[in-house]
Amino acid sequence: GIADAVMDFAVQLSSLVGLPLDHVGTAAAGFRVEWFLIKRTHRLGELVPRRVEQPYRPYAGGLVLQPKPGLHENIAVLDFKSMYPNIMIAYNLSPDTYVPPKEAEPPGGVYVAPEVKHRFRKKPPGFYKEILSYLIGVRDEIRVKMKSLQPKSAEYRVFDARQKAVKVITNASYGYAGWTGARWYMKPVAEAAAAWGRDAIQAAIEMAEKDGLKVVYGDTDSIFIENKPDKVEKLSNDIGRKLGLEVKPD
Repeated sequence: GIADAVMDFAVQLSSLVGLPLDHVGTAAAGFRVEWFLIKRTHRLGELVPRRVEQPYRPYAGGLVLQPKPGLHENIAVLDFKSMYPNIMIAYNLSPDTYVPPKEAEPPGGVYVAPEVKHRFRKKPPGFYKEILSYLIGVRDEIRVKMKSLQPKSAEYRVFDARQKAVKVITNASYGYAGWTGARWYMKPVAEAAAAWGRDAIQAAIEMAEKDGLKVVYGDTDSIFIENKPDKVEKLSNDIGRKLGLEVKPD
């Protein structure tokens, strides 16, 4: 029964990242991401760096609001679609695009992260941007194909397991950059992604309150607000237009 429930996903995850089936289930998320990156390096002309032991260096993570006490009904959840991967793509966050503090600004300009002030080259596209753009594109293609299939068919099951595997690796990439065991470790990448994420959530909260929507809670990549359908739809569109991030109301 357990095998029936997990086997499709396990096989697709194994196929995606290149770890054997008996390893992929027990491997830490960081190792899954790392082996996928290693698989993609030769196509991008990227060398695989040595693993260097790093001291643990914490950094501020996503914004989590103190929840409003009480029982809340009729609540809308605005969930940012692939928030951190999209931030990393939008601002070209990658170990190879990071501009150290003492280095001059490159001719193409830089993106500067809020709060932490880390700088990243605007061009050319970094290693992470190439990888994440590929993963998001693959998942979108799979989901389009799934629409033409019967939900109970074998093909649908395989595609569904595949898109879930792609989603898991895509969303784990942000944390990987700040994991001290990573070959491609670069604390400023993870720190900057978290800072831009906090900035986006804070901006969305301010926009919601300006539209007269009470904010009940917020957690990393979503906010919980009063469900006034017309205002929620307007807010979702405003967030997409002003912040360049797609939100899905639930």
